[in-house]
Amino acid sequence: MPFTRNLAILTRRLFLPLCVTPSLILLAVAYVWPFVKQLQRSLFVPDFSLEYYQDVFTKPAVAIYTSTTLSIATWAVIWSVLLGYPVAYLLNKLKPRQANLLRILVLLPFYTSFLIRTYAWTLLLGRRGIINGLLVGSGLIDDPLRLLYTRPAVLLGMVQVTLPLVILPLYAVMRGIDKDMISAARNLGASPFKAFSLIFLPLSLPGVASGSILVFVTSMGAYLTAKFLGGPNDQMLANLIESQIMRAMNWEIAAAETMVLLAMSLTAIIILQRVLKVNLVVGWSK
Repeated sequence: MPFTRNLAILTRRLFLPLCVTPSLILLAVAYVWPFVKQLQRSLFVPDFSLEYYQDVFTKPAVAIYTSTTLSIATWAVIWSVLLGYPVAYLLNKLKPRQANLLRILVLLPFYTSFLIRTYAWTLLLGRRGIINGLLVGSGLIDDPLRLLYTRPAVLLGMVQVTLPLVILPLYAVMRGIDKDMISAARNLGASPFKAFSLIFLPLSLPGVASGSILVFVTSMGAYLTAKFLGGPNDQMLANLIESQIMRAMNWEIAAAETMVLLAMSLTAIIILQRVLKVNLVVGWSK
């Protein structure tokens, strides 16, 4: 019996490490090792030097790309929250069967290739695309509008990708809000708008914060959206990195720019988590 008991205890203690080990190995091979190699490539020329980083920070083009990246990421957060909050609120109000159907529709874009989804916008927004065809055919405009290769086109494609990243955390938080508090406020004479704005909205803000962080970080590393839908003034830092690798074959500068982009993303996560006081994993305030 003692041997059996000790074996059971040992098995329980080893179960979690054995389950986690494959994931840790995959993370080390797929992320940690490439990160170390890129960091090494950006710092050793071949001896230790900050030459590549000095080159990055002294180029006016890098500042322009960085400003564009931050601007697009910020606006993507704003529009994703504005469009995603009503959808999450509707999900919370619907019956389970209807909510499940709407959740499937929200997740449906994830089952389609990101490249195909982005490229589809070129067919919709082009000068001879579907939208211009409908506008010209209906007589609303005489000449096609310039919809493609603009900043709004980039934001449109970005929001389409990031919208579920706001809706799902928001819905999870809204589901945890005690509806009895809303009923109690209504019974005490509060109007529906006052009950929503003073009780439900503040309690749902951790979901807004969590979704905003996910959208911001995802948008910071976006590449295909700006490449296919943006013009020369709408390219982001990831596009500059791609250009350094594919055109200039300057792997060292690209590695330094990659480290800068990673540092910006990590800094944004830390600042947003501290300012918004949100736990990114569970989407709830600390």
